[in-house]
Amino acid sequence: NFQAVLQLIKDAFFKHGENETLRSCIKSIAFCASESPADLQDFARNKLKELEDELLSKLKSAITQIG
Repeated sequence: NFQAVLQLIKDAFFKHGENETLRSCIKSIAFCASESPADLQDFARNKLKELEDELLSKLKSAITQIG
C-alpha cells in the first residue's frame, strides 16, 4: 500500500549514498506530499519530516565526532 511504499523509499534513502538515488527518494516523497489525496499527503509529510529529523540527527552526530 501507499504507506509501505513511502517507508521503503525512506529506507532506501539511508541505504544508498549515490546522489541521484538520494534526490529521487526526496522527489518521490515530496511529490506524494503535494499531489496525493489529503490523508495520504499527511502521511507523506510525516515521512518527509522523519527523514529530515533523522538527517539532522546524523549530521549532528557526525559533527560531534569530528569536533
